Amino acid sequence: MEDIGKAEAALEIAVHNTDLLVVSGSRLYGTETEDSDFDLIGFVIPPFEYLLGLKNFECRKLPDKDHKIFSLRRFLDLVLGGDPACTELFFVPPEKIIAISDVGKKILSLRSCIISQAIYRRIMGYSYSEWRKAMGQKMIIEERSPTENTVVEDIRTIFQPDKDDMDHVLEILLKDKERQIVPSKVGLGEKRRKEFETCGYGVSSACHAIRLLDQVCQLMCYGEIKFPSSKAQILKQIRNGQISKIEAQKLYDEYHILAGNAKKRSVLPDKPDRNKVMMTYLD
Repeated sequence: MEDIGKAEAALEIAVHNTDLLVVSGSRLYGTETEDSDFDLIGFVIPPFEYLLGLKNFECRKLPDKDHKIFSLRRFLDLVLGGDPACTELFFVPPEKIIAISDVGKKILSLRSCIISQAIYRRIMGYSYSEWRKAMGQKMIIEERSPTENTVVEDIRTIFQPDKDDMDHVLEILLKDKERQIVPSKVGLGEKRRKEFETCGYGVSSACHAIRLLDQVCQLMCYGEIKFPSSKAQILKQIRNGQISKIEAQKLYDEYHILAGNAKKRSVLPDKPDRNKVMMTYLD
């Protein structure tokens, strides 16, 4: 029992002494207001008990703070799978880096081995999901069989993915199911309900959807993402309700076409070099 306590204490120290910690969210994108949260994200090599698998640690959300700290292994799994939020860490400008160790620098140097066209489908999926929210819609998928329900629940129980990741998993698993888009504003929080009442659509989700499309265009065309976003002004106008629903729809459609064209001439490799990345991790 004492050893368990020591391991947890060591982990608590580790998550406050990260190998990489950067600014994320609106203060990275250049769309922040005076009231915007200070979102931070990073990774750390946890104590050896966690590396050996004697105890489990994948991510810690620090209480009372908008900080998310991943274990290095979980971070690498996410970026190799094309996770948009974690991928952003490879493009954060120096002034937005709060802390970085030699390990952090080594991982960032693997950018060309990690960032690949695998991220395209992931970002496009996230963007489309946000756009449905912006339009007050949800997707109804043909009812799952008992066996499929068992598989889905096993994934939720064993891997405990967050909602966005689970949505992506379901999209892949159920891709052959019949789908229907229907109006729905069920479960909206007070802030989102006010957006619909005031602007006629979910401006926060619309802002996220269009930002993601712009990011995937940059990645496909140039192999990088520039921060703050060159589209920060238009994104602010969307979020502040200064752009109508019709205009926002035109912007979304335009960027969606641009993203598809960018994919056709992508400068990124087809797949990440997993072997090199994992060999570096084990080194």
